[in-house]
Amino acid sequence: MMKQLDGSKAAMLTEVAIQDDETFKPEGGFVPETEGLQGQELYNIDEAVDICLRMATENDLDEIFNLIQVVGKEMDCKNNELFAYSKNSDTYLHMLKTGSCAVAIKDDKIIASLLTRPEDNRDGVFDLSGISKTFMPNTIEFVTSQVLKEYRGNKLEQRLINFVLTELNKSKHYKYAICTVCPDNKASLKSVENNNFKICNKANLYGGKTRYVLIKELDTTNEHNV
Repeated sequence: MMKQLDGSKAAMLTEVAIQDDETFKPEGGFVPETEGLQGQELYNIDEAVDICLRMATENDLDEIFNLIQVVGKEMDCKNNELFAYSKNSDTYLHMLKTGSCAVAIKDDKIIASLLTRPEDNRDGVFDLSGISKTFMPNTIEFVTSQVLKEYRGNKLEQRLINFVLTELNKSKHYKYAICTVCPDNKASLKSVENNNFKICNKANLYGGKTRYVLIKELDTTNEHNV
């Protein structure tokens, strides 16, 4: 049974939370095709719509920050329970500097992003996961993902998660990944569960917003299925 947590220790799991609000299609995963561009690998996920994935850098901050603000304001009007976000760009700069982050590109424009950061147990984050403290240095938090409204329905959040997981599995540094999702955000919940994240807890966060806490044990072998 999941524990119901509240109070000051669990008051703020992360500044932001996974969000996408996509409508999923019934087909399965994807096989990426790769090509090089200015030293960064692009993975063409759909030739029909010409959308590619790549790892993000600090140079992407302004565009990612603008994307987050656009989606955040949309969610505020729609249902402010679904998405919590920061209006301080330094929050996301820190993730770009320390985490494994990725973006989806169409026509040289970032249309979706996924930001992560090494877990540091801020506000009791790590305690909510149930992972042994021994593994905190080997845990990464999937903090926020968002997709522009006109590009939802392409499984971009799910694909970005898969893309980053693949890179993390190559590095062998992290053993666990954790994230939070609003229970009402069925699309984002499906995105993380399709990437084998499992619900391990439920807590009131962000000033009373209900969130699932999910955990995934990363692949430490030499193979990873995409």
